[in-house]
Amino acid sequence: MATFGKENIGGTTRTNIATDVTVCKYTLGEGGVVSNISIYINCTVAGLVKACIYSDVAGVPTVLTGVSDAVNVGVAAAWVDFPCNISLSAGDWWLGWLSDQETSYWYDAGAANQRSYDSGNAYPNFPAPFVASGYQARAISIHADYTPSAGGQQLFTLINEEDY
Repeated sequence: MATFGKENIGGTTRTNIATDVTVCKYTLGEGGVVSNISIYINCTVAGLVKACIYSDVAGVPTVLTGVSDAVNVGVAAAWVDFPCNISLSAGDWWLGWLSDQETSYWYDAGAANQRSYDSGNAYPNFPAPFVASGYQARAISIHADYTPSAGGQQLFTLINEEDY
Protein backbone atom coordinates (compact mmCIF):
# COMPACT_ATOMS: atom_id res chain seq x y z
CA MET A 1 0.00 0.00 0.00
CA ALA A 2 1.28 3.47 -0.91
CA THR A 3 -0.02 6.99 -0.24
CA PHE A 4 -0.14 10.33 -2.02
CA GLY A 5 -1.29 13.67 -0.64
CA LYS A 6 -0.69 15.38 2.72
CA GLU A 7 -0.43 12.96 5.65
CA ASN A 8 0.17 15.43 8.47
CA ILE A 9 -2.27 17.80 10.16
CA GLY A 10 -1.98 21.39 8.94
CA GLY A 11 -1.50 24.24 11.37
CA THR A 12 -4.41 26.37 10.12
CA THR A 13 -8.13 25.59 10.02
CA ARG A 14 -10.90 26.89 7.78
CA THR A 15 -14.66 26.37 7.75
CA ASN A 16 -16.40 25.41 4.51
CA ILE A 17 -20.07 25.97 3.76
CA ALA A 18 -22.06 22.84 2.97
CA THR A 19 -22.52 23.69 -0.72
CA ASP A 20 -18.77 23.90 -1.49
CA VAL A 21 -16.91 21.02 -3.08
CA THR A 22 -13.35 21.57 -1.89
CA VAL A 23 -10.42 19.92 -3.69
CA CYS A 24 -6.64 19.95 -3.37
CA LYS A 25 -4.11 18.95 -6.05
CA TYR A 26 -1.52 16.24 -5.38
CA THR A 27 0.71 14.21 -7.68
CA LEU A 28 0.46 10.45 -8.03
CA GLY A 29 3.86 9.16 -9.16
CA GLU A 30 2.58 5.85 -10.55
CA GLY A 31 -0.71 4.37 -11.62
CA GLY A 32 -2.78 2.47 -9.10
CA VAL A 33 -6.13 1.78 -7.47
CA VAL A 34 -7.19 4.10 -4.64
CA SER A 35 -8.89 2.15 -1.86
CA ASN A 36 -9.26 4.93 0.71
CA ILE A 37 -9.23 8.71 0.98
CA SER A 38 -8.45 10.18 4.43
CA ILE A 39 -9.32 13.74 5.41
CA TYR A 40 -8.56 15.55 8.67
CA ILE A 41 -11.99 17.08 9.09
CA ASN A 42 -14.99 17.69 11.29
CA CYS A 43 -18.56 18.91 10.79
CA THR A 44 -19.99 21.82 12.81
CA VAL A 45 -23.05 19.59 13.30
CA ALA A 46 -22.67 15.84 12.68
CA GLY A 47 -23.31 15.16 9.02
CA LEU A 48 -22.71 13.09 5.93
CA VAL A 49 -19.58 13.56 3.83
CA LYS A 50 -18.47 11.98 0.54
CA ALA A 51 -14.89 12.14 -0.74
CA CYS A 52 -14.07 12.58 -4.42
CA ILE A 53 -11.29 12.67 -6.99
CA TYR A 54 -11.22 14.99 -10.02
CA SER A 55 -8.84 14.78 -12.96
CA ASP A 56 -6.41 17.59 -13.72
CA VAL A 57 -6.40 19.29 -17.12
CA ALA A 58 -3.73 22.00 -17.48
CA GLY A 59 -3.74 22.68 -13.73
CA VAL A 60 -7.52 22.82 -13.38
CA PRO A 61 -9.83 20.26 -11.69
CA THR A 62 -12.17 19.04 -14.40
CA VAL A 63 -13.69 15.54 -14.68
CA LEU A 64 -15.21 13.73 -11.70
CA THR A 65 -13.27 10.46 -11.64
CA GLY A 66 -14.68 8.79 -8.54
CA VAL A 67 -16.72 9.25 -5.36
CA SER A 68 -16.66 7.38 -2.04
CA ASP A 69 -19.67 6.17 -0.12
CA ALA A 70 -21.13 8.56 2.44
CA VAL A 71 -19.53 8.57 5.89
CA ASN A 72 -20.98 10.04 9.09
CA VAL A 73 -18.59 12.72 10.38
CA GLY A 74 -18.85 14.11 13.90
CA VAL A 75 -18.00 17.42 15.54
CA ALA A 76 -14.59 16.33 16.86
CA ALA A 77 -11.73 16.85 14.41
CA ALA A 78 -10.16 13.55 13.33
CA TRP A 79 -8.74 11.66 10.39
CA VAL A 80 -11.82 10.23 8.67
CA ASP A 81 -11.54 7.36 6.17
CA PHE A 82 -13.63 7.22 3.01
CA PRO A 83 -13.39 3.75 1.41
CA CYS A 84 -13.50 3.72 -2.39
CA ASN A 85 -12.26 1.87 -5.46
CA ILE A 86 -10.91 4.34 -8.03
CA SER A 87 -8.31 3.52 -10.71
CA LEU A 88 -5.87 6.35 -11.52
CA SER A 89 -2.93 6.80 -13.85
CA ALA A 90 0.23 8.65 -12.84
CA GLY A 91 -0.22 12.43 -12.80
CA ASP A 92 -1.90 15.26 -10.93
CA TRP A 93 -5.24 14.58 -9.21
CA TRP A 94 -7.60 16.71 -7.12
CA LEU A 95 -8.70 15.05 -3.85
CA GLY A 96 -11.73 16.54 -2.12
CA TRP A 97 -15.15 16.26 -0.51
CA LEU A 98 -18.76 17.50 -0.27
CA SER A 99 -20.88 17.50 2.89
CA ASP A 100 -24.48 18.12 3.92
CA GLN A 101 -23.15 20.31 6.81
CA GLU A 102 -20.46 22.94 7.31
CA THR A 103 -17.05 21.32 7.64
CA SER A 104 -13.72 22.46 9.02
CA TYR A 105 -10.47 21.33 7.43
CA TRP A 106 -6.79 21.82 8.25
CA TYR A 107 -4.06 23.04 5.93
CA ASP A 108 -0.60 24.60 5.57
CA ALA A 109 0.66 27.01 2.94
CA GLY A 110 0.80 25.24 -0.39
CA ALA A 111 1.70 25.86 -4.01
CA ALA A 112 -0.08 28.57 -5.97
CA ASN A 113 -3.63 27.45 -6.91
CA GLN A 114 -3.27 24.10 -5.09
CA ARG A 115 -6.71 24.36 -3.43
CA SER A 116 -9.92 25.05 -5.32
CA TYR A 117 -13.63 24.99 -4.64
CA ASP A 118 -16.89 24.84 -6.60
CA SER A 119 -19.75 26.65 -4.83
CA GLY A 120 -23.50 26.08 -4.93
CA ASN A 121 -23.73 22.29 -4.95
CA ALA A 122 -26.49 20.39 -3.18
CA TYR A 123 -25.26 17.30 -1.30
CA PRO A 124 -24.85 14.55 -2.51
CA ASN A 125 -24.48 15.90 -6.09
CA PHE A 126 -20.92 16.58 -7.20
CA PRO A 127 -20.49 18.97 -10.12
CA ALA A 128 -19.49 17.34 -13.40
CA PRO A 129 -17.51 19.05 -14.73
CA PHE A 130 -15.93 20.99 -11.86
CA VAL A 131 -16.32 24.77 -12.26
CA ALA A 132 -13.81 26.54 -10.01
CA SER A 133 -15.16 29.41 -7.93
CA GLY A 134 -11.65 30.28 -6.74
CA TYR A 135 -8.14 29.08 -5.90
CA GLN A 136 -5.76 29.41 -2.94
CA ALA A 137 -2.21 28.36 -2.08
CA ARG A 138 -3.23 25.74 0.50
CA ALA A 139 -2.04 22.17 1.07
CA ILE A 140 -5.03 20.48 2.73
CA SER A 141 -4.62 17.55 5.11
CA ILE A 142 -6.04 14.94 2.73
CA HIS A 143 -4.39 11.87 1.25
CA ALA A 144 -5.23 8.71 -0.67
CA ASP A 145 -4.09 5.13 -0.06
CA TYR A 146 -3.53 3.13 -3.22
CA THR A 147 -2.16 -0.13 -4.52
CA PRO A 148 0.29 0.43 -7.39
CA SER A 149 -0.81 -1.13 -10.67
CA ALA A 150 1.35 -3.67 -12.47
CA GLY A 151 1.52 -1.37 -15.50
CA GLY A 152 4.94 -1.00 -17.01
CA GLN A 153 6.13 -4.46 -15.98
CA GLN A 154 7.03 -6.81 -18.78
CA LEU A 155 6.41 -10.49 -18.47
CA PHE A 156 8.63 -12.85 -20.42
CA THR A 157 8.16 -16.49 -21.26
CA LEU A 158 11.31 -18.56 -21.15
CA ILE A 159 11.68 -20.41 -24.42
CA ASN A 160 13.73 -23.56 -24.72
CA GLU A 161 16.79 -23.02 -26.95
CA GLU A 162 15.78 -26.05 -29.00
CA ASP A 163 12.71 -24.10 -30.20
CA TYR A 164 14.96 -21.82 -32.29
